[in-house]
Amino acid sequence: MHILSSSLVGKLSRTKGHSFERNIAQDFQEIGFPDARRHLEYQQREANGCDLSGVEPFKVQCKRKKSYSPITAIFEVTANRDAGEIPLLITKGDRQETMAVLPWSELKRLLDAS
Repeated sequence: MHILSSSLVGKLSRTKGHSFERNIAQDFQEIGFPDARRHLEYQQREANGCDLSGVEPFKVQCKRKKSYSPITAIFEVTANRDAGEIPLLITKGDRQETMAVLPWSELKRLLDAS
């Protein structure tokens, strides 16, 4: 049996996460956000915890892991947000459906606007 080194496991995990971010950006493009893009590593300082750009008013954090990320992962995008920005956590576990989480107050506001 071959055991993967921790550096290889980390690389595979990062690759899985980056691929998930690209897929979510593509999904946003298909539903009307043509400028949706994944923030690259060198852009993280300006990203403020946000994984995607071009999806305003949403401030998106993507998490792709073995199991769903806890809802508290949304705190990465609730900090330092501007007025009108909607924090949104998109998470997926292995062989699980992709889920989106946002604060109830923001969902109510979106529903009232429609």
